[in-house]
Amino acid sequence: MCTLIGLLNPDASTKILFAENRDRPIESFWGNDVRVVDDHVVAIYDFRSEGIVCGYSTKTGLFGGLTNVYGVDAPRSRGVLMRQILGNAGTLKEAENMMIEKVKQGLYRPANYVLGDSESIVRIESFGNKHSVEEGFSKVIVTNHFHRIHGGRAAKGSVNRERFVTHNLRKERTVTVETLANLMTHHDPETGICKHGRTLASMILRVPTKTQPEILYSIGPPCKGYTQKTLADPMPTLTSARSPI
Repeated sequence: MCTLIGLLNPDASTKILFAENRDRPIESFWGNDVRVVDDHVVAIYDFRSEGIVCGYSTKTGLFGGLTNVYGVDAPRSRGVLMRQILGNAGTLKEAENMMIEKVKQGLYRPANYVLGDSESIVRIESFGNKHSVEEGFSKVIVTNHFHRIHGGRAAKGSVNRERFVTHNLRKERTVTVETLANLMTHHDPETGICKHGRTLASMILRVPTKTQPEILYSIGPPCKGYTQKTLADPMPTLTSARSPI
């Protein structure tokens, strides 16, 4: 389970705000951290698959993330696919086309994929060999269920989490990093986004209009505290990883 939020131009000084909490998957879990992958993608990196849950390319300005949906089994890793897309695509349209070409083969487990740049956000749903593409968003809120594809099973609390985030963002005239941090650390039996024992990592990205991009990240529940850095800072904990390709 995961909660993903993508916003374009949420205030006058910000081009992109992107956040994702990663929750424990059904698959076996070996560990994760936040690191630079393939020399330019800052990402939540999964040790088992060598893929990524979400990331931002400092070379192209593309960002993306995914959320799982219960359903059919399949042999290939969604996280590896996300890593390939952000690591190799040069533009949002190229990333979208690459993603569609891959998911329509039916070789990946069900998922929602989000891809974006400073101009637009794309949402892709994938279930077996079926897929749905929606373009032109300036805001997306994605949890663990489909909007357009008939198939898959929503994770417990998925609909309530999406409604909670949607309701709270509508109340805000402008949305800041602090707004997202408050949402990503929210606890509640019905709408909780930060889940002790299940939330494995969290990342919030801000791309300002004039200064260097910055991230907040945590390993484990984000309510225990985020580490904050600009992407121009030395990041000794964000080391390179070998390519899965």
